[in-house]
Amino acid sequence: MPIAVSACLAGHLCRYDGKYQGVPLLEEMVLLGQAVPLCPETAGGLGVPRVPAERRGQSVVDREGADVTERFELGAKRCAEQAARLGCTAAVLKARSPSCGRGLIYDGSFQKRLAAGDGVFAEKLRLLGIPLYTEEDFPPVSGCVGKAPAGDQDGQCAMDGAAPERNANLCAVAAEAGELA
Repeated sequence: MPIAVSACLAGHLCRYDGKYQGVPLLEEMVLLGQAVPLCPETAGGLGVPRVPAERRGQSVVDREGADVTERFELGAKRCAEQAARLGCTAAVLKARSPSCGRGLIYDGSFQKRLAAGDGVFAEKLRLLGIPLYTEEDFPPVSGCVGKAPAGDQDGQCAMDGAAPERNANLCAVAAEAGELA
């Protein structure tokens, strides 16, 4: 089963500023068919480049004050449906993004201040029960060694208490890429 990844992390030039933000391991996973790149912002009809946007409560506004919530909701819905249809077992999302951020996102002031919360797409994936990571904490980065912790007899990766099969793709690819200790 594939994992979902923010398309920008898979090397697609879809960020608001059009800049490269790829993570080589995730790019490789996409090439191997083990990950599916999704960009809810472009899926919602937003172009590249575009005015930066941040969440304010349940709304999303851009730096010029335009309410872009409808576009973010549409793209998040489309991408969450695709992730579910493909049977994605986890998601690695762009940290702090108004679409993909998990746990901490920019607060809507455009002052680089963080607030507790999830992006619009992350919320939808969470409701589907899909485990969420960011490029800063997905298993290869957070210390997964591709095997069970000492004393565990099943021999499977068990990062963050998630079911081993949810992390098998990440651990297997990371081990092949030499990114695990």
